[in-house]
Amino acid sequence: MDGSVPLDGGLPRANREWSRDRTGLVVAAVAAGASVGTLALMRGAVLQDVVLIALWAALLTVLVVDDMRHRVIRNRVVYPALAIALATSPIWADRGLAEAAAGGVVTLVTGCIVLLMARGGMGGGDLKLWLLVGVVVGYPAVWTAGVVTVLAGGAAAAVLLFRRSAGSRGTLAYAPYLVLGGLVALAV
Repeated sequence: MDGSVPLDGGLPRANREWSRDRTGLVVAAVAAGASVGTLALMRGAVLQDVVLIALWAALLTVLVVDDMRHRVIRNRVVYPALAIALATSPIWADRGLAEAAAGGVVTLVTGCIVLLMARGGMGGGDLKLWLLVGVVVGYPAVWTAGVVTVLAGGAAAAVLLFRRSAGSRGTLAYAPYLVLGGLVALAV
């Protein structure tokens, strides 16, 4: 070593990639939060709900982008987020702890059924993310999230199957559709 500083700042490769990717991640999270928050405001949500919706939309977007890049939903993000979602549930104007817990139960039960039936089609990370979505949107909005998730994920799976029959091989990340369902449920 001659004592000079490398042009990349001496960061390990993974840290350099995270540093480069961070800007796009922040932009996506802010855009999602602002968009979903604005839709909620337009439907007449109170200010405290709009702020919560925007924050949750941003966090869920970060989880999706991370999953799309690395094919993992990180426990160190999901578990604290679940605790925060339950702790802040009484702040919502239209729901409380009971609705958040009921939303979590619905997603946990439906997610376990899908996990058992799909045989590898849905992973444990997807189940944790679906549980988070259920706790955040609460009951009965979790049913809206579920319908949107199934329709959007089903359409994407049909396209993938069509492409696969044409010679393409691929897998379907389900996290974007789980979060899309949650974002729609938060916005409407």
